[in-house]
Amino acid sequence: MSDAQSFVRPPDGRAAIGCATLFIGLPAVSAVLTLWERGVLFAAIPVALALVLFALVYYVFSEEVRVELDEHGMRLRRARVLLGARLAEKVDWEIPVGSLTHAHEVHTRTPASRGGWAHRTVLQLPEGRTIDATALGGDEDPQSAFNRLSRALAKRLGARFERRSPTT
Repeated sequence: MSDAQSFVRPPDGRAAIGCATLFIGLPAVSAVLTLWERGVLFAAIPVALALVLFALVYYVFSEEVRVELDEHGMRLRRARVLLGARLAEKVDWEIPVGSLTHAHEVHTRTPASRGGWAHRTVLQLPEGRTIDATALGGDEDPQSAFNRLSRALAKRLGARFERRSPTT
């Protein structure tokens, strides 16, 4: 019985570099053009700082989150993916199949600071474990890893899976 499923939120490193180009790259180019008159050495300083900041941004946003659901249980793993190479994985938690007896998908809403409502969705699992929707790409897209995990748990647990929404 090998019905192993993986639900993955890929790293956001490349997208973060695109955003960082606007906020780090353009000011660095401006600084280089300004400092070029003083000499190449002065112009290299903003370039070096920009490269360090780009590397830092890429590293911070290079985490892959993976939830595995198989015949042994359920586990949440995290790994850094740098330049296409997956580094060592870290298992955050694991729930053995015997303990995976129920799950609750809880939708909450709280007043937002700028009016309206702030929505949050969390899977509450046995042993006090939780998975926030944002850890697996959010819950807005029906094909997101979080929604696919929620459907897989509902199918596996049947009546022991419950969805709770705020009352209006």
